[in-house]
Amino acid sequence: MIGLIVVLISEKHSESLMKYKIAYDSGSMTKEEYDKKVREIVPNKEDKQNMLIGYAVVAAIGLIIYLIIRFFG
Repeated sequence: MIGLIVVLISEKHSESLMKYKIAYDSGSMTKEEYDKKVREIVPNKEDKQNMLIGYAVVAAIGLIIYLIIRFFG
């Protein structure tokens, strides 16, 4: 079941990337627009690091709120 979901999502992403490439090659999309759309589907290393930092900050805030409620609430 999980494999099917992964395959369906992968196919959709491949189709989207192909459409963006065709639009860029035909001149109907600028390089900046193309790069932005591709990064939405395939994040680069910096995007992944920023996402991990964001998750860590949210987890830390959640932990702090939990501890405050636990000890002072």
